[in-house]
Amino acid sequence: MKVVFDKHILLNAIIPAMSAVSTKGENKVLQGIRLKTIDSDKCMISTFDVEKGFQTIIDADVQRPGCFIINANKLLNITRNMPSDITVDVSDKNVAKISSGNSKFEVVCIEGSQFPNMPELSGDYCFSVSQKTLKKLIAQTSFAVAENNQKLQLNGAYFQIREENIKIVALDGFRFAQRYEDCEMENHNEDGSYMNLNFIIARKALPEIQKFLLDTDEKIRVVRGLKHIMFFRDNMIFFTRQIDGEYLEYERFIPKDCPIEVEIPVSSLRESLERAMLVTEDSDAGRVKSSVTLNVYGDSLKISCISVVNKVYDEIPCKHTGDDIEISFNCRFLLDAFRAIDADTVRLGFSTPLSSMLISPVSDEDRSFLYFVFPVRPSQN
Repeated sequence: MKVVFDKHILLNAIIPAMSAVSTKGENKVLQGIRLKTIDSDKCMISTFDVEKGFQTIIDADVQRPGCFIINANKLLNITRNMPSDITVDVSDKNVAKISSGNSKFEVVCIEGSQFPNMPELSGDYCFSVSQKTLKKLIAQTSFAVAENNQKLQLNGAYFQIREENIKIVALDGFRFAQRYEDCEMENHNEDGSYMNLNFIIARKALPEIQKFLLDTDEKIRVVRGLKHIMFFRDNMIFFTRQIDGEYLEYERFIPKDCPIEVEIPVSSLRESLERAMLVTEDSDAGRVKSSVTLNVYGDSLKISCISVVNKVYDEIPCKHTGDDIEISFNCRFLLDAFRAIDADTVRLGFSTPLSSMLISPVSDEDRSFLYFVFPVRPSQN
């Protein structure tokens, strides 16, 4: 195989391809990028770690056809540091000579036939949505996805597509995140009626999807296949295996009655929790105190934490209805939720010191987000 690439075209294909390169184990095939020539002027770039994959076709000058696998990290670093157009010339002994101007590298490669079979990148159910919207919703929920939970479905984010809106849900047993967005979506059956789609994407794939998405209103096409979810952008495809099974009936965990309510500025409470983290993350006698106490009293919310050698206290004015309450939380879990909220003011809902705190928009008509965090018992403080 001998192919000449424009450096920038090749680099712009390799960078997103790295999202599906295996970083664990010793399987050299899964740690590589497959270069497969197509006709005389195209080359397919593919990566696949069995769970998720990437594929694109780029322009190239194919002087000798072939299909080989080159270590992804080596190819990325070499391409970045080459001065201009790059020639990849693979010998009969599976040695790739990568050259640009007077710069030359030799890298051992693998026959392309050893690359794992890619899934069929098509499906009957699809929708399109703004990349910026989807990227934002994933960022604002993925922190609450479980890790290594015995109920496998909780180890992923749950996507619900209904008419012209999208909802993403995550629940890890300690906190809950739900984001909802009305948006213009191309989401129809052949008869013009709306599709309803549900699927679960694994936690480890979510950051890679975020990297793949651009901060633009340009649409991305999302397709659900038999076992995979595919994201089509320009001439690139990122795909990931979906988690099988039904998601938890999460609605039954959402607090329905919150007789104590507090309206408070998001930035004020977020900044206070950031300060509290300086104490809750302290290690005292080999233990880390991770809880922070919220005390709602009158028209103020008091935030405090006391460790063996340090303590922090803060007070924020608020609007308060109902009884006073004192309740404690894992500070990091609470802060994760407030870092994800993009509203100016939120409503906090409480019932008892052992019940979860609901975080919702101030307006009852606004359903764009919903979070709740389970408290820790007083003995854990």
